[in-house]
Amino acid sequence: MQMGAGSGGTETMKQMQKILLTSFLMLSLIATACAEEDLDYFFTLDPNKVHASPTFSLAAPSGLTPYQKVAFVGIGGIKDMPGRAASVDGAMSTGFGFEISKEDKIGGLVGLDLGSINPSDGGAFDRGDLSLALGRYFDDYNLGVSIGVKNITLWHASAGRNVPSFYLAATKVAVVSEYVVIMNAGFGNNAFRTIYDTAPRSDRAKRVSGFGSVAFYPVPQLSVVADYTAGIASLGFGAVPVAAWPVSLTWGLYDVTKEIQGHDKISWIASMAYVHTF
Repeated sequence: MQMGAGSGGTETMKQMQKILLTSFLMLSLIATACAEEDLDYFFTLDPNKVHASPTFSLAAPSGLTPYQKVAFVGIGGIKDMPGRAASVDGAMSTGFGFEISKEDKIGGLVGLDLGSINPSDGGAFDRGDLSLALGRYFDDYNLGVSIGVKNITLWHASAGRNVPSFYLAATKVAVVSEYVVIMNAGFGNNAFRTIYDTAPRSDRAKRVSGFGSVAFYPVPQLSVVADYTAGIASLGFGAVPVAAWPVSLTWGLYDVTKEIQGHDKISWIASMAYVHTF
């Protein structure tokens, strides 16, 4: 699912960065020019006025599962992975959340991961993987717990197929000195096993490894995230550029300690997601 290679891939990344930076500058200028009563449209310190949530995880599954009707779509990419040092690879995700019990805040999530999203690489949408989750949110503890499975292969053009990976996750929302902190932890098998595990596939299904992430929110529209999943450490941040728009952006550094074999560069990751609540 290559999106670019060589100098072309580097130039594409530079152009994306310029576009994102220019967009933020334009939004800042517009917001500053608005009257005081209109500023909440762009920037607010009231979390109830933010129509999307900046991410609190870069790779770890979440314990927070929607307990109302929502639909989402997102695109993402990663740059400088082993064997593709000068490439940008991308994928797309879409799905919906559903309500099981509004009173008890129990719900579920169905997602579909698609790749590649670049028709020019000869493998456009040549694979599709399903993900499922069920969870509950406990108001008294500001805690969400979910159980789910990722990487259920629906179709795959190549001989390789993903192996279903089951997980259990819990997410705690806390307020520390008036700032929101979200802590996320759990364990899973297969894809969530540490990368140091060289056991056969059948054994990896029987073993589990822990994962976790923590996010600090200096303001409701910005998060700073640290993530540790499958033995890989990542750092990044999430942002909701316009408070009134249900659009979130994420940037990060993947495998900052270069644990993946042959990984001589730290990978860049980025994504954009849109969420609609019914």
